Amino acid sequence: MGQVSLINGYLAIKKDLTLMAYASAMLQITERSMTDGESNPQAYDTLSGSLRELEANLLNPLIILWVFELYLLKRIGFWLNPFPCPVCGSNSAVLGANNYLLLDEGSVCCTTCDPENRPKSWISGESVSILRLLSSGKRHYLENLNPTERVMREITQGIEKFLNYHHQSIGELTALKLLDKLE
Repeated sequence: MGQVSLINGYLAIKKDLTLMAYASAMLQITERSMTDGESNPQAYDTLSGSLRELEANLLNPLIILWVFELYLLKRIGFWLNPFPCPVCGSNSAVLGANNYLLLDEGSVCCTTCDPENRPKSWISGESVSILRLLSSGKRHYLENLNPTERVMREITQGIEKFLNYHHQSIGELTALKLLDKLE
């Protein structure tokens, strides 16, 4: 190989420490979720699309990270589907103050259903509604999304718990620790 040309230098990301931390988190998650030598064009497309979103800086970078994590999880075989209740089967699980994200299935229980002894994480109805929006792929709704600090924490923790439940090799991400210190 005699010559290389740069396709995208992501200059806006390089100039902003917060955007750089989000990009680093995406890269760490991608690297840790793939095996050495594995080719996964879908994961690459998900990563490069998310980096372009960060570069454009039109959405909250945390929302871009959530969408990235959800799509990457789906593309590597672990779909977090917040629509059907796994206990009663309802496609529109009743939401309330106390819902559970079932970590083994990646689904959300109705407030009236009991997930019993399954691995779960508590999540509010407001957070479930946002997870549903994130999963729907309707970008125009995401542009006006302004979650509270509590909801941001719940969704971030819920996705991280689900990710680590199914892919323990992800482990602790140093880029996410940097984000905590920046905010």
